[in-house]
Amino acid sequence: MRRSAKSIGGLRIITRELINNRAVNEYYKSPRAQTAILGITLLVSGGIAIPVSYWRSDLPGVYASAAAWTICFFSGVLALWLIQRFNGPNAVVHQVVSSTLARTSIPLAACLVVHVYGGTLADAGFVYYILAFYLITLAVETMLATARLAATPTESQTD
Repeated sequence: MRRSAKSIGGLRIITRELINNRAVNEYYKSPRAQTAILGITLLVSGGIAIPVSYWRSDLPGVYASAAAWTICFFSGVLALWLIQRFNGPNAVVHQVVSSTLARTSIPLAACLVVHVYGGTLADAGFVYYILAFYLITLAVETMLATARLAATPTESQTD
């Protein structure tokens, strides 16, 4: 029991040192690094989803999965860009509202269009793939936002 408590405590110390490391924090705050992290995560999830979509509904499934991946990636990049655009401690509301609108409205509009018009994308499960990629995009962007907040010095740290 003591051994696991030490390892968890050691993990906390390492995590705290990484959070306090200025070079690591500056890297995660850069738009290129955040876009790369989002892209790599979505590429890995796309690598899992494409064989499943092919197994489930052949080539139309691959097209549906690729379309959902593309929509979620570009809406995620737009949300990250909007967060970087509104920078500063007084712009938190602008960051949250603009990134949420960008991240949700584009995939939601695509789901609405596919659902209303039907067709092969709807039959291949486009809505399910966009939901999966949307949740992954949301999780990654939340992780990046919390890393960015941890990297931002507070008033007590600057004094």
